[in-house]
Amino acid sequence: MPGVLLVMTYRNAMRLPNDGVPDAQPPAVRKLTLLQTRSALQQRAGGGGRRRFAQRRTSITIRWSRTRRSRRWDGPSLTLYDATQGVSGTRSAVAKFFGIPEDNVRVICPFVGGGFGCKGSVWSHVVLAAMAARQTGRPVKLVLERPQMFGMIGNRPDTEQRIQISTREDGVMTGMRHDVISTTSTFEDWTESSAIVSRMLYAVPNQSTSHRLVKLDIGTPTFMRAPGETSGLFALESAMDKMAYQLKMDPLAFRLKNHADMEPQEKKPWSEKALVECYRRGAAPRRARCARAMR
Repeated sequence: MPGVLLVMTYRNAMRLPNDGVPDAQPPAVRKLTLLQTRSALQQRAGGGGRRRFAQRRTSITIRWSRTRRSRRWDGPSLTLYDATQGVSGTRSAVAKFFGIPEDNVRVICPFVGGGFGCKGSVWSHVVLAAMAARQTGRPVKLVLERPQMFGMIGNRPDTEQRIQISTREDGVMTGMRHDVISTTSTFEDWTESSAIVSRMLYAVPNQSTSHRLVKLDIGTPTFMRAPGETSGLFALESAMDKMAYQLKMDPLAFRLKNHADMEPQEKKPWSEKALVECYRRGAAPRRARCARAMR
């Protein structure tokens, strides 16, 4: 094709040390295929990974469905222009991928842009662009299109959450179960810990939480703003509203009755907690809808 210097595939991509698996751990370094093997193209997710849940007083299912710049080599040294939340972590990770000293890698980040956690890791297009620059002997600029932003550089995973709550007739909770199934890639396990928040928010004497993964042919999920809490709280608070409705009880009164005055699991006092005051302020009568009502 005219003007095309290189079409890089798993057949002709440069070989990286240890098949592109560096001696480092997330979040700075993730498991990436990097055209080192064909195996990632042949994997398919199985049909399992779904459960049936027994019906109790209430049950809810919540389903969440969710640029970097140029690279150039100057002899053994690599210069990266990247949008990253950590230039030092990127420098260390890329050096490990190529098996070169960190002093040979320079990372320049003029603008971070929106981060929210997803730019805390080094993703495949960063390393692939550097590989292409080395093979072509020219600077390479790689710009991801908008649809690619939702797959290959991390995302908040889809979750299927089941919450079961049991109470006495006066609204005091006696048990809660929160089961989470979330998606991950076929080559790395990433767990969205959505049920963790259910262990601490309310005083429930009997609790059970679980997290399970479904491996799909998608990019690996990652940290997004409030990882776990965002998806988990939406499901939990929706279930609390449904439970209050079944009890014919004010939803705020239901929450206050089950407020955790101490950490439920270890029975330790909070260093500070103002949730009850937040409830009261939020429920306070609002200002009149007339001019100068705030004066």
